Amino acid sequence: NGPGNGDDDAYDIVYGLDNNLYVAGKTIANNLFSDFTVISLKLNSQERWVYHYNGEADSNDEAYSIAYGRDGNIYVCGYSTNNNTAADFTVISLTSDGRERWVYSYNGSANGNDCAQSIIYGIEGNLYICGYTTNNQTNIDFTVISLEPLPAIEERKSISLHKLKINNFGREIEFIFNLSQSMKIPVSIYDPLGKKILSFDINGKEGVFSYKKDLSNMPPGIYLLRVEIGNKISNRKLIILK
Repeated sequence: NGPGNGDDDAYDIVYGLDNNLYVAGKTIANNLFSDFTVISLKLNSQERWVYHYNGEADSNDEAYSIAYGRDGNIYVCGYSTNNNTAADFTVISLTSDGRERWVYSYNGSANGNDCAQSIIYGIEGNLYICGYTTNNQTNIDFTVISLEPLPAIEERKSISLHKLKINNFGREIEFIFNLSQSMKIPVSIYDPLGKKILSFDINGKEGVFSYKKDLSNMPPGIYLLRVEIGNKISNRKLIILK
């Protein structure tokens, strides 16, 4: 029950890879307007945390859709009401423990009501959000926006020295890394339909080093190669030759 004892709603729910539940909706605040709200629960229904977001206009805000990223972060979309721009198309990223990473807002050209209604996390690591925006001359428009799930500012510093180069020699792939510290590097390969074909970990060492992987058991074709280096995700097209 929100602090305003009003009409609260849950609109969407996702099961995280960490075996927790994440729910998006709205709760009524003390000012009797709704807040953009995300709640995380354990599987036994025990509350883990509650996150509220209130737009700068101190008016109605709501979260309509939620996704759990392969990077372990939460992505939520809806609308927030801001000064001079009415309701804005809004996407918010949270860590799995409920800390805000970033807030993205988009305002249509007419400064009218805009809203994000559904969000997905693509297999290549980008976000896709659909909804509507209000624009000059065309009124309410069907809108799709794609975003990179950028790491939070404090996280960007830790990945600035990580570099990756991939050489594909027919059925063998060579990874060349330049790492600022030793770390485990998860690698996944997906087919064009998004099905995971292969996954493995590379034990990365500080400095420059290379790692070769034999792909002779994979059929020829075009694949998506996904490499996770710290908080950064690199997605590359992979072509396996005959």
